Amino acid sequence: MLSGRVVEIIGWVFVAFSTLGIAVSVSEGMTGEDVSMIIFFLGAGAVLIFFGRKMKANAAKFKKYINIVGNQHIHLIDNIAGAAGLPADKVKVDLQKMIDKGYFTGAYIDEANRELIMPVQNVVPKQENNTANNVGMIVVTCKSCGANNTIVKGTAGECEYCGAPIV
Repeated sequence: MLSGRVVEIIGWVFVAFSTLGIAVSVSEGMTGEDVSMIIFFLGAGAVLIFFGRKMKANAAKFKKYINIVGNQHIHLIDNIAGAAGLPADKVKVDLQKMIDKGYFTGAYIDEANRELIMPVQNVVPKQENNTANNVGMIVVTCKSCGANNTIVKGTAGECEYCGAPIV
């Protein structure tokens, strides 16, 4: 979401430059070069604003999918679509994009069953009553995407969905 905000802000800065260019050009006399620069900054700003908003919308949608799949353990595409309030065909395309971008490592879509297949993760069993090395698995919620991750207690890890550091 942050990169979408940054792109949108840069777009608004470009629009501000074009507005400033119009004001300066009107007061000092407008030339052909001025018009070209104003059109460039206005056009570039509009494109950046559009893509920034699209990036933010995708990030929010991907975050919702991560919550549905990772936290609620819903894997059937039709059920994910129902939980997200989106058409199943769109959800399937989005999930494939997320797989391609590495959000769901090792996952794939089973076309026959219309299901997102997630790999089985190895879980280290919790060691009880070991005073020298009390190591156990804990569930940590990623501050970046909201997904639940299992890590060894007392260590840092990386979110399996978005790659953000988790502790």
